[in-house]
Amino acid sequence: MNRRLGSSAVQHLRRKTLSGVYGEILEIGFGSGLNLDCYPAQVCSINAVDVLPLRLFSAAPKIRVCYQIMSAENLNFPDASFDSVVSTFTLCSIPNVGAALKEIARVLKPQGTLFFLEHGKSQSQIIAMLQKLLNPLYNLLACGCNVNRDVLKLIAESGLTLQSFQQQQYGFPISGFYFSGSAIKEGNP
Repeated sequence: MNRRLGSSAVQHLRRKTLSGVYGEILEIGFGSGLNLDCYPAQVCSINAVDVLPLRLFSAAPKIRVCYQIMSAENLNFPDASFDSVVSTFTLCSIPNVGAALKEIARVLKPQGTLFFLEHGKSQSQIIAMLQKLLNPLYNLLACGCNVNRDVLKLIAESGLTLQSFQQQQYGFPISGFYFSGSAIKEGNP
């Protein structure tokens, strides 16, 4: 998974998604740190959480990482702590993704932004049916990943407002329907 999600084509998508990240930053599902080389030059520190101990971390010397083992479903940060929250290829594997997105909305400052690059349910009915059929096997083989989540709907249901998004097919149709963009927390800063 690290090899596929670290390919030059996917790293290009990460850079594009993260180009607008600003201020106090939280990255959920940090994994092996594949986003580190994709943050804009002005980013010098991030808070990162994952449910697993840090592995395969390729340190980017320009960014200081404050890493904590923590579930996105229960973030141990005060309300309105972050200007930006980053999620790349993470929402697919969180058991209670609705709770995680509500936590993200809670820790974002008013006018704060969720930046996301995820994969999920295809817009094609035929591929969506295949995703539903194959999801149990994919979930078992790919560390809890779900290929049939309606990412944009889940984000909208969290109370965040989709600001921009793109959809594209990338690679294998069952797992390769990608969504990238941003969603904002409404309110006065």
